[in-house]
Amino acid sequence: MSSIEMMCNTERLQKMMATAGIELFGIINKNGRILDAWSRKDLRISKEKKEILFMQIALQSSMQRDFDEDLGTVSFCMIKREKLRFIYRPIGLGNTALVVTNKNNDKNDFRLIDDLCKIYSSEMQGEDC
Repeated sequence: MSSIEMMCNTERLQKMMATAGIELFGIINKNGRILDAWSRKDLRISKEKKEILFMQIALQSSMQRDFDEDLGTVSFCMIKREKLRFIYRPIGLGNTALVVTNKNNDKNDFRLIDDLCKIYSSEMQGEDC
């Protein structure tokens, strides 16, 4: 994929995030490491706590898969804290997409995470914008 195509998709992600009030969009691997991330603001926690948070999300996402056969696949999980909302969903290959929004955000976060994942997926596949 050319750098122009990559920039175009990155700009689409940034624009959508700004419009929707999303603080962070990231892709977490099965080990809890961030593969890619776009953020408007940094999470105000230490690097060590971020690593623990991302590992916890990856672990919870992985553990949810244990019930897929009996209960069906997970569409989304949401953690609503006093200051922020964390919404994540599995996206394949053991990876998890994470969206962090302001708690006052009234947008449809579940639709937004789908839209962000589609843009990210097109970036990874090298599709034009």
